[in-house]
Amino acid sequence: MSDDSKRNVNDNETNAASNAQNTQPGVLTAEQQDAVAALAATNVYVKQSKWKTFKELPKDKKWPFFVQHFLLGTVAVVVALAVVISLVVTIVTRPPEPELSVVGFDMSRYDAQLDKLKAGFVKDRAIDDDRLIDMNGDYSISGDGFTDDSAKVMTMVTAGDINMMIASKDTFAQLNQRGLINTASTVEDSAVMDELANAGVLVDKSGEPTDDATQAYGFALSKSATWSSISGLPSDMIIGFSNVTDQTHQQRAKQFITYLKFE
Repeated sequence: MSDDSKRNVNDNETNAASNAQNTQPGVLTAEQQDAVAALAATNVYVKQSKWKTFKELPKDKKWPFFVQHFLLGTVAVVVALAVVISLVVTIVTRPPEPELSVVGFDMSRYDAQLDKLKAGFVKDRAIDDDRLIDMNGDYSISGDGFTDDSAKVMTMVTAGDINMMIASKDTFAQLNQRGLINTASTVEDSAVMDELANAGVLVDKSGEPTDDATQAYGFALSKSATWSSISGLPSDMIIGFSNVTDQTHQQRAKQFITYLKFE
């Protein structure tokens, strides 16, 4: 091979190596760098904020630009605001925790009378929010083909959401068998218990009259002047303490016994 041919081969190899080096992945050639610089020089928006760019764009280009740069952030802000508003509304509108919860069994047809009983107690004790006293007669554990609230009642008692129970003699005995009624002396003062024993107000776990305050589980509502004054209420009902969990519940429960005016 002649010397000129060798020089041409070497020059070609050098140029090929140079071109290969300039076209490595991720490396712009000099021509490409010049093109990018030219494009950047003609982009009037390159150094200004996205919001200013958005305002200056033609109408037909605003929406695509908004979707690309602002939509995700806007959605995130809206969702966060909705969550905050929902929490605030929930906190503001949530009713207060009852200071006394009284439930009646198989007494749904006496709702009007129980409402009157509750209203009288709220007025008697000057309670400023009647939601602090909850009285509901729609419960049943009879299992006679109608709704059986046994599981619900057990859960509520365990949680301290039921403080007093009103029931007929037979249902009262069932509640005691299930361990849902507390002995009266665990809540009421001993002096009051003695007075009620002498008045023949106390009943044992079977609903039978007793003059032994330590064996008393309930109070015969037939002996209550307040209960008897409300027309339509059944006279053969018994009231007893359930899960009185704290001092507030205990105070309200004792006040309710006073309000019933046993004699």
